[in-house]
Amino acid sequence: MGGSDTAYRTCAGEALRARRCRPAGNAAALPVGAEAAAQRSAYGLWSPWSVAGDSVAMTRYEPVDRNAGDRGPGAERRRPSPQVPSTSREPRPTEDQGSLIAAAADRGRALRASDLLVLQAIGGNAATAALLHGGHPGDRRVVQREPPGQVPAPAGPVSPPSPVPPSRLPDFGDMRFMEINPRFDLFYDPVGPLPAVGKVTITLKVHVVFKDFDRGMMRRPEFRRHRWTRDQLRDFKFPSDDKKKWVGKFATAVQDGWKEKHVFVLNDPGFASYRATCDVQVEHVDDPAQANTVIAAQWVPRGAPRLRSAVSGKFDESKTAVLDARDPDVPVTHKRKVRPAQLLRQIGPFDHDSAVINPAVQSGIDGFERRFRQLRKRSGPLDVPIDKIDFGFRGRATSPGSVSYNNDLSLRRANAVAGRMESDLGLPPQITIGVGEHNAGADPMFRRVDVSASSSAEIEVSQNVAAHEAGHMFGLGDEYVEEDAHKKGFRQKFEADRPVLSDERDEYQDVKDAMGEDAAEELLVQDGPSIMSRGDEVKRGHYVYFLESLNTATSKTWTVE
Repeated sequence: MGGSDTAYRTCAGEALRARRCRPAGNAAALPVGAEAAAQRSAYGLWSPWSVAGDSVAMTRYEPVDRNAGDRGPGAERRRPSPQVPSTSREPRPTEDQGSLIAAAADRGRALRASDLLVLQAIGGNAATAALLHGGHPGDRRVVQREPPGQVPAPAGPVSPPSPVPPSRLPDFGDMRFMEINPRFDLFYDPVGPLPAVGKVTITLKVHVVFKDFDRGMMRRPEFRRHRWTRDQLRDFKFPSDDKKKWVGKFATAVQDGWKEKHVFVLNDPGFASYRATCDVQVEHVDDPAQANTVIAAQWVPRGAPRLRSAVSGKFDESKTAVLDARDPDVPVTHKRKVRPAQLLRQIGPFDHDSAVINPAVQSGIDGFERRFRQLRKRSGPLDVPIDKIDFGFRGRATSPGSVSYNNDLSLRRANAVAGRMESDLGLPPQITIGVGEHNAGADPMFRRVDVSASSSAEIEVSQNVAAHEAGHMFGLGDEYVEEDAHKKGFRQKFEADRPVLSDERDEYQDVKDAMGEDAAEELLVQDGPSIMSRGDEVKRGHYVYFLESLNTATSKTWTVE
């Protein structure tokens, strides 16, 4: 029963329906607020007509004489509007209104909602409230807005709501995926979601051509200094029994070297989670045009030096390979000791004929020190006492100039970088080496210092060559050091180089983009236990092109663990 605009609008509407009120005169635009409230008090009743800006179009209503009949608009009997608006919110009831209120009050019954609205429209809120809450308790009236009903029984104990089952994320369902490229085929049959684990199958299709040894092969660099025995000169033909076994041996070597070394993981917030192992298969095809790699299995007489195996071909083209027929058979070839480093950098280039630290060298020092501090964090690979870390500083110079001068220049460069790092990192005095122009050319890249940090002990590694060469067939580059390879017709490989199979792809950057810097750093060139270096360890980054193919096939972004 308050004096809000909402109450006025409601009561006015009910009064119109109850008393057949009609508009009196034209609508007048009144401002909203205190002034409008004052005018409502003056005119009695109002209803909204339209709203525009800060004004409301108002229409005043008056009761129609029920006995007057239809006299036309001009014949309606209207109550004159007051000359001076009252400042009271509710108008006092007139004498006629008071009579009507008293008559209603004498009915001796509970007032209905329609009665209340009529009285409110005629007498206003104050008069209606006075009627309902008179001076004596017995005179008070009750407004029954809804008919009485049965009293509901008290509610019983409320059970806690059942947990809402989580909405099911979309998944692969019954889909299967295949991706074919010139390097290998990928097939993925999803099993899952987690905790079930599916399988990704990598198939390397090969066509093998068996080649006998001949005197032309004796002129290769591997055999020039070898003294051939009579038995070896009679051992030029590839034995038929060995041909039948060779493909199976090669397949076993590749499978053992590459399968199930890591798992593929899909963690997409808007998709079901999946895991898949990696199986690697080798399939021999009769048509060389259908092969990913055409292999020439070269027979070499027993006891002769090993043929240098090689894989050639651009990254996204089918490849050709020449393998020593003994490659799949010997699981411990190239057995040697290595001491892998956890951090490798090539810092430079220096200015020509200078050992002064320039902006390029300073940037390289900053990058090494940033990475060094990361690896020194708790449980990091260099989280050991500083005196347990072995550093290497190897200065280099370009080939122009005398050998002795370049040796001295390269040593001064190594001393400059080592001195700066000793100061920045609190290192004890370091041993530096200058190698001058050894195996270098005129390229400015050789005006540098190769820096390494290692906390590893010396370890012995071995490698199956067939498994190593399969890595090239998959698209990976070499990671072992071979500075003089250019003299043998191959690409030079210096410590801290990025691995390269062909110039079309940057393998280091591909791994960094897909798996992060840690995985990429494991693949930098050095003599270490990696399967693409001197050992048989398949690093996470070595699955990068399997991962790329899986992402393409499923249109999802997986990772490798």
